[in-house]
Amino acid sequence: MTKQTLWEKITLAACTLKSVWLDLVVLQRLVFATVLLLFGGSFAEAQTVPFTPLHIYYISPTGNDANPGTSPSKAWAGPRHNVVCGDVIIAAPGSYAAEYSEFGPNTWGTVSNCPSTSGGIDGKGGIYFATLLCAGPYVTSCSVNGGAYEAFRVDKSNWAVEGFTATQNSNGGNACYIATSESNTTQHHIAFINDIAVNCNLAGISAVSWTSPGGVDQTAVVGAIVFNSASSHADGICSSGVSIIPVDGPDTSAGTHVFVAGYFGYKNINAPSGAGCNTDGEGLIFDSWACAKFTHQGVAEQNVWWYNGGPGFEVFPNCLSNGDRAQVYVFNNTSYGNAQDPKHLGSSSDLLLGNIEPISEYGSSYSVFDNIVVSTEATSGNAGKAPVYTAAFWVTKGATLSLISATGNIFWQSNPGKSTTAGNPNTDVWVGGVRNTTSFPFGTNTYQNPNFADPKVLPTEAPNCSGYTNTTACMNEGYHVAADLTSNETTTGFRGYPEPGACATDPFFPVWLKGVVFLQWNGKTLTENQGLITKPCDM
Repeated sequence: MTKQTLWEKITLAACTLKSVWLDLVVLQRLVFATVLLLFGGSFAEAQTVPFTPLHIYYISPTGNDANPGTSPSKAWAGPRHNVVCGDVIIAAPGSYAAEYSEFGPNTWGTVSNCPSTSGGIDGKGGIYFATLLCAGPYVTSCSVNGGAYEAFRVDKSNWAVEGFTATQNSNGGNACYIATSESNTTQHHIAFINDIAVNCNLAGISAVSWTSPGGVDQTAVVGAIVFNSASSHADGICSSGVSIIPVDGPDTSAGTHVFVAGYFGYKNINAPSGAGCNTDGEGLIFDSWACAKFTHQGVAEQNVWWYNGGPGFEVFPNCLSNGDRAQVYVFNNTSYGNAQDPKHLGSSSDLLLGNIEPISEYGSSYSVFDNIVVSTEATSGNAGKAPVYTAAFWVTKGATLSLISATGNIFWQSNPGKSTTAGNPNTDVWVGGVRNTTSFPFGTNTYQNPNFADPKVLPTEAPNCSGYTNTTACMNEGYHVAADLTSNETTTGFRGYPEPGACATDPFFPVWLKGVVFLQWNGKTLTENQGLITKPCDM
């Protein structure tokens, strides 16, 4: 019996017993945590798996799109060529000046025959992407400066961008990496994997879907580092480290449609002057999902956020008249010392579900479990008059409270650090305009110091990842992030960010990421590798 089959049978049994939604959440959480606890990745397959591409093409900083792209000496200049899912485009190491030329709008070819039916990691295909892959050997080997624009503006479906480092001017347009649509056609299956964004203006990585039709569905950010990428100097837009605004696309399949995992986001703070922004600066925000009535599942797992201007993680559905329609899962993340913006107005927090409105009729829900969230600031901005809470849940009047679950988390406000119960300053709850300052109605959590090993030495400058093949190794080996945020609180179990193991069952991992997390090229062959996150063994 495969692990997936076991999961399906467990879920079927729960449905047969007519378990309520919260029972299913607890069951999913139990399976995920139990596998990690009992096996710790011990039933892993090989650390590297051969990847058989359908075709290999090449690009380089000195390439020419009139070339066939079939060898390094005949490389293309960019990805503006029609390819198929399962193809890999190898980018030669070097410096790429995008400036709306090689990776900008309308420079991405059409990807067809998706998913592939052969090749990949098992010969059976199932690959949903053509992958633009830096040849390496390091995650810093390919750099892209977007100048006044984005470094990458991916506006076609079924593209994965892997192994790049990007930056832009201080007033650059949009994000360093952006997934979007230039028309009323909804794009889908766009992934940024093992990428770094440093000193970007309007987000390090974003998916933009302000209208429907149009926009992007099936978006993934896996194994990313984003530093100082929310300054918001221009355009009147307030930004964050990673910002995901999705829309329903043509693929209505069940499971995860937005996936953010293995992301390290820090020091993303709105500038003190510019666009008038000091409201955002989150590490990660699921933004405006109600505006386009997004109905699918979004997941944030295995991430770390620290020293950002706003919350480490925020859900802000916006467009309340539409009602929330998505299912949001947030688990096994660590958030530390955020709410750093000195000009922020109003209260802040390290974890914020802002103005949420889950409704049974729309199939929406929120589940927040097994995270460690620690606030270190007593106040944020507004001349010291804006209090900082650890976890803020602001729920609108029409919401169904039973559709909100927050259990097994550690919520701790270390400054003043005196309260070991729910309520201010550990939690801040508003339900229908009524404030609850003394209890937390969404589940049982722990309110005590997780006793991190050494959080005060977390990096605060731009990352130096020279010599590392991937972002997670850079953060955990080079900067000891996982070690510094290890808790010696014996009751924490697998709460918080887990340093990647080889593989483990994860029912939230999208099947459409099979075979691409993450790829490496040794000059002759391609492999898919472990190490960015803990992922399923057959993915």
